Amino acid sequence: MSNINKLSKMKHRILFFSVVLIFFAGCTPKIPDSGEISLKWEMVSNEYAETPQAKAKFYLENKSSNFTLNDKNWALFFCQLPR
Repeated sequence: MSNINKLSKMKHRILFFSVVLIFFAGCTPKIPDSGEISLKWEMVSNEYAETPQAKAKFYLENKSSNFTLNDKNWALFFCQLPR
């Protein structure tokens, strides 16, 4: 095999692996930084519907323009056990 054919095959391999690398780099999930999403909650009432139940409000704020929250990429689990 001549050196020209070897160089041509090497160029094709480099091109192929470069395209594959670019493809996989573009498919990585975008994860927001810790300061871009905030969660706050407040106690509204210790009696809800005239029973001793707590009523609370949660505020979820997405400050990132590169990350959209939807029903598949986040979840909130909250448990407040009585003391």
